[in-house]
Amino acid sequence: MIDSQTIDRIKEVANIVDVISDYVELKKCGVSYKGICPFHNERTPSFFVLPSRQIYHCFGCGKGGDVINFIMEMEKLPYPDAVKFLARRYNLDVYEDGARASTYRFTPYQATTRQEPPQAPSYINKDIVYQSQSTQNNLIYYLCGYFTTEELEKACALYYMGSTRNGSTIYWQIDEALKVRSGKVIAYDGDTGHRIKESGVNWAHSIMRLQGFNLVQCLYGQHLLKAYPDKPVRLVEGEKTAFICSMVYPKFNWLSCGGFDYFKPDMLQALEGRDVEVYPDTDTTGETFTTWKAKSEEMTFAKFMVSDFCERYATQQQKKKKFDIADLLLADMEPIASDVIAPDELDEEQCQKPMTDAEKALKRMIQANPVIGTLVDNLNLELVV
Repeated sequence: MIDSQTIDRIKEVANIVDVISDYVELKKCGVSYKGICPFHNERTPSFFVLPSRQIYHCFGCGKGGDVINFIMEMEKLPYPDAVKFLARRYNLDVYEDGARASTYRFTPYQATTRQEPPQAPSYINKDIVYQSQSTQNNLIYYLCGYFTTEELEKACALYYMGSTRNGSTIYWQIDEALKVRSGKVIAYDGDTGHRIKESGVNWAHSIMRLQGFNLVQCLYGQHLLKAYPDKPVRLVEGEKTAFICSMVYPKFNWLSCGGFDYFKPDMLQALEGRDVEVYPDTDTTGETFTTWKAKSEEMTFAKFMVSDFCERYATQQQKKKKFDIADLLLADMEPIASDVIAPDELDEEQCQKPMTDAEKALKRMIQANPVIGTLVDNLNLELVV
């Protein structure tokens, strides 16, 4: 049994607004926050979060509770595993019967047996993806210090990277059938390249207020498996990591599972029958590497080889910052000069230069068949309208 002091500590540290913001778009409403309830279909927000009491409640369906109850509902986990899920997020130790326990004890197979029968995923119109595609976001601005404009534009096209009006990055999750599951929206600091944690993580379907949307995630970059079937596969935790590594080592298909807890069978089924080299993030205890290695041995539908690259080459200081393979690669790269203008420095005229219909059509053709883009580049072809 988990120690009561451990549970109290997690409730004290885990900010319920931050946790719920990973799943629901919340807006300030007096002393509380409100949003569209994730547990039932509704058009007007009836879901409220009260930070002063660290609880949530939906006046539409009646569901409510504390931060642990919310994770139990959203991740379909029993109470002990929900506690460990939050402990992992906040880097806290869990004690069971007076002894320190692993924060990763539940297995993917146990989680699968608790899940309800799978429902068909909802999709976002791909025209929305095309409209969002842009290099004008803070992450790209930061990466301009390490990569050329050509390298960044190719990577953005490869992953269909999108940008919001305020410079956040949209990581579209697109499956092998080129259907868009949704897009994870993350804000970055353009000077450091770090995620702005206060902004949380949002989802495109939530921002678009798509009613009854059933989010069934896929791997970030999963569409590359069909586009480049012969490329070896490399799997990492974060989307940003996959994006950066694709420019450093373009001969691989770099995919992201979206986080530590998503290295599990239902997220990785698209890799069935493949040899996959895996690069977990690092930490001071080595527990991340150990846990992923143990999980990889339980999953037999693919051959997972968990690399200790980060464990071997990260310094203790880098491990404290939980460096991933992309962080290590950038740390060894020489910054390059860039004349790119930061998104927040663009004037109104620069921000309002939409692509012509012909340019959009060509972009779609290149994304459907990358060979066309190669021909355009090699033959110096120009678009004639």
